[in-house]
Amino acid sequence: CTDTKQHHSDTLRIAYVGSMVRIKGVHVLLRAFLQTARARNLSLDLYGRLDVAPSYARYLRLLAAPDVRIRFRGPFAPEQRQRIYDGIDVLVVPSLAQETFSFVAREALQRGKAVIASSVGALSEVIRPGINGWLVTPGSVKELADVLKRIADRPSAVREVSGASTTPTMSVREHVMRLGAIYSDAQAGA
Repeated sequence: CTDTKQHHSDTLRIAYVGSMVRIKGVHVLLRAFLQTARARNLSLDLYGRLDVAPSYARYLRLLAAPDVRIRFRGPFAPEQRQRIYDGIDVLVVPSLAQETFSFVAREALQRGKAVIASSVGALSEVIRPGINGWLVTPGSVKELADVLKRIADRPSAVREVSGASTTPTMSVREHVMRLGAIYSDAQAGA
């Protein structure tokens, strides 16, 4: 792992980055994380706006309240992105939706971070279980909790998959350029 901070800390820093809305499955992550209460070597930082779905955000805060290892960090500016990803070990994308691209999963992979994600849509195209992360059934608190417990019990598993992305990940810019080329080709053929 290229992140030397991880080697100096006993805590595995888990994070969620994205919208705090039900379809993103944040409640699934919180319920799973709460099942790891004995794993004092895990922390969970949640990055995202809490004002998009206020009643859901209140529910998430109530759910997380008993666990001091969980912190709501709010949104961050684009120029803080590198610092945020440098400060985590594992990104969790517990989506309940058919993700069509998942920028955050790709950003984490590009930065050599392990990703735990729901096996839906584009997520299952970029996450290779045991190679660059782990996939779980969407909405399965038990499966997600099991993965979190396994990495808590064996933190070296995170280092083994960190930075091991075998699927080339495109940046947002590369993706837009590729889509533009596809549309140009389609228009030329019309």
